Amino acid sequence: MNVFVGAERGGGGNRGSAGGNRGFHMEAAPLPPPTDGSAMHGFGDDDAQSFAINERYRIYNRVLGRGQTGVVRAGIDLQTGDEIAVKVLDRAHTERDPARREALRREITVSMRLQHENIIRLYDVVLNSDRIHLIMEIARGGELFAAVAQRGAVPEDECRTYFHQLISAVVGPSFLVNYVL
Repeated sequence: MNVFVGAERGGGGNRGSAGGNRGFHMEAAPLPPPTDGSAMHGFGDDDAQSFAINERYRIYNRVLGRGQTGVVRAGIDLQTGDEIAVKVLDRAHTERDPARREALRREITVSMRLQHENIIRLYDVVLNSDRIHLIMEIARGGELFAAVAQRGAVPEDECRTYFHQLISAVVGPSFLVNYVL
């Protein structure tokens, strides 16, 4: 579960409460990057190189974050024009390890069901021959852990706000009904 900082969310505005066309898309061949720069949306220099993972999503080179299992890159939903985050995982590595495969299955299942203003939404999953792409809402403020780690001490009033957001996400009515009861 990813908790974002403050109210700085991006993208997702055109998806509606059901998350648009959420689901799985299988085996898509990469398309060549645009030559006119029309889909760049001001991400930055690293975004001059991009590729489509299918007819709907394009990924840019700009890295938003790294984790133990993959890298998160900036992207765009070509149907809506929304900026997105794309978590890219090595498919062979994930499928080879049963524990990792189960953890990913659980992450996808739970994330697709969660709908809370303080939790990053997972919109879609795209599989191709060598990668798994998790199409997610982009958080402009970054992850809470990274913000706290970078800043060090956080003022009490700000901590109270973050704590309230965390608690409302974890023990909110939708979480209790769908995941605990």
